[in-house]
Amino acid sequence: MRTTIRRIGALILSLALVASCFIGGSYASDGGRGALAADNAEGTLSFVKNSDGTYRMSYEMNGKTVEYVLPESDFYRNGPLAGTDDLGRTVANQFTVVDPDYTTLDEAGNATVVDAAERTVGVFGENGEHFVGIFYFLWLGQNSIKKGRNIEEILAEYGKDAKKGDLEDWGNVNDIFFFAEPLYGYYYSGDEWVVRKHMELLTNAGIDFLYFDTTNNYIYDSVVKLIQKVCHEMNEQGLKAPKIVFYTHTDAKIRVRQIYNAIYKKGEYQDTWFYLDGKPLIIAPEEANIDDFFTIREPQWPNEPKEDNTWPWIDWQWPQELYGPADNQLEAISVSVAQHSGNGEFSTSALYGYRGNRGRSYDGTNDNLTKDSYKLGLNIQRQFNYAYNAGSKYILVTGWNEWIAARQEPTKTRPVRFIDTFSYEYSRDIEMSKGGYFDNYYMQLVSNTAMLKGAVPGILRDDRHLIDVCGIFDQWNAVSHEYTDVIGDNAVRNARGSMAGTRYKDESGRNDIVSIKVTNDATYLHFLVECAADIAAADADTSWLQILLDVDSSAETGWLGYDFILNNKVIDANATTVASYSGSNGSYGFTDKANVAYKVEKNKFMVSVPLEELGIEYITKINLQFKVCDSRNKYTTCEQFYTEGDCAPLGRLNYVYSTYFPNVSEVKLIKTVKVSERAAKFLNDDSLDVVGVETPPATAKPSGGSKKGCGGFLGGVLAVSAILAAAYIIRRKE
Repeated sequence: MRTTIRRIGALILSLALVASCFIGGSYASDGGRGALAADNAEGTLSFVKNSDGTYRMSYEMNGKTVEYVLPESDFYRNGPLAGTDDLGRTVANQFTVVDPDYTTLDEAGNATVVDAAERTVGVFGENGEHFVGIFYFLWLGQNSIKKGRNIEEILAEYGKDAKKGDLEDWGNVNDIFFFAEPLYGYYYSGDEWVVRKHMELLTNAGIDFLYFDTTNNYIYDSVVKLIQKVCHEMNEQGLKAPKIVFYTHTDAKIRVRQIYNAIYKKGEYQDTWFYLDGKPLIIAPEEANIDDFFTIREPQWPNEPKEDNTWPWIDWQWPQELYGPADNQLEAISVSVAQHSGNGEFSTSALYGYRGNRGRSYDGTNDNLTKDSYKLGLNIQRQFNYAYNAGSKYILVTGWNEWIAARQEPTKTRPVRFIDTFSYEYSRDIEMSKGGYFDNYYMQLVSNTAMLKGAVPGILRDDRHLIDVCGIFDQWNAVSHEYTDVIGDNAVRNARGSMAGTRYKDESGRNDIVSIKVTNDATYLHFLVECAADIAAADADTSWLQILLDVDSSAETGWLGYDFILNNKVIDANATTVASYSGSNGSYGFTDKANVAYKVEKNKFMVSVPLEELGIEYITKINLQFKVCDSRNKYTTCEQFYTEGDCAPLGRLNYVYSTYFPNVSEVKLIKTVKVSERAAKFLNDDSLDVVGVETPPATAKPSGGSKKGCGGFLGGVLAVSAILAAAYIIRRKE
């Protein structure tokens, strides 16, 4: 009987939603006569483009005007990105208080923790200008790698016997091995699908430049040109893609000439060049310069005496040295995941117990080393902390995607020898792995980049807009703020891998999400999603323009922090569902909770959900994280956010929608109007409950018109009446 009642209720609600669209009305559609006072608020949020391309963002908070000048980049206009990794670490924002303690070593090699002062991250530029670069490798697929060359798999299979050099799996001297499998597979560096993912991830992380490893015999110019092409296209879209710098060493004069001729001479993609002192920067000896075209910083090798005017690719000192011209030794500093700083062979530490090298778990001592301690990022965090305190302008991170190493000549005591990378613990890659540390280091990079440079300023959404979800899309013109996503990141993948016998195909991309708008009124939360082309219809059992909502900004609830999925299951051309988390212990699981209305027209999609269905009590106290995903597959794992379809934003990160800043802004508490209450309030426009003003704690550190409806009054009344009846039936308690 109860099941029948629920089905009847759902049917009535669907009919009401359909009727409201066909009649031309909804709860909001009555020429404004059904609007409540709290449905619309002009607010103080403002975005104004300046003549130099920058934007002026301002709003009022706690009775004062807050104003920021944003660079000409959608990266800043999107507002801060948020997220929590598997370790429970949250991405830093402007209000985050950090405690950047670091470790020094005395003459005897004993570790001493330096208790640094706490500080608030603040916004970019407040603490001076800082740039973060990351060491980027171009070499995957340039050498033949036999199938099965995965060191972590060999270690897992043979255990202690893996130290034996005569195992067939170790192959021959000079054979190339992956230390583990990247999340994107054993890819080829020229795989454009992978390059686009990389550049989007690094852009979202706030990385300013890539410094390419061309320290040996090759410049990999075809890969570089592909990266330039992708970054140029992202810049054209209004983003702020990383720029390029070459790091040379062996035969530097020859290498610089090759680089100049292939990359710089024709002047192509100049928007991708990283400039220092008005000229493109290159890391090379001064005598290798070509007609004074480059700004020179010379290469600093970790086992050579420190010289002036150098930049390191890695540093073996603890804490790190500071580098630069003689008159500016604070210019640059290295931050690395791990250091082969003892005997220079990572394999001896992983296989034979040598502790002179510093792995991912090093924290001034190797006492932290356990089976899974490599996931924690202790080594790089201490190095980041020292960089905060040192105050260098350029922070050089090693590295993104090294992945491979060649087997070296054996010795009697060390028959298995690898230099630069060997295992999860003894390697330097930040890029996501398949299994292992997954995206822990990427999320750590995002957070630390914000701490070093200052965070993207938060956006206080004190405006509200009444949206008729069955009305015209032009009503969204009143909403000034939008979130943007990279165009073309839903492309098909079909490329060879760099390990023999591997080829990668992915056709999960469908709708290419390019922008999102969000607003709320007194009762509903509204979303507008715009795609690059006309929206393809939903397929059964796929993720079709799903909106994942973390309404409490807590990773301890829901699945990966997501408490609801809006547009979880499409019912028909007008109705879809909102589902609430129903899994256990964080496992994936959602159950449809209610039906809601949506509309699609060409490349635009809008949907509205009652705030009460999301457990939001006050319209002025909303602080949620969200992402929009579309794929021909169903998203049930975090890995899929990186690899399948189109997710805005890419990966684990989320956009933020805030009508207040927790513990920072004062809040006038206006209660959400439930769907069942709206009809009664039509005749009493000023009947909203104002509870009072919630003030932030004393320790908080803050930084520096109604729209006309889309239909007639009758349509609004019919729709609301049907919704009220359905809501009452559906919500009858068991």
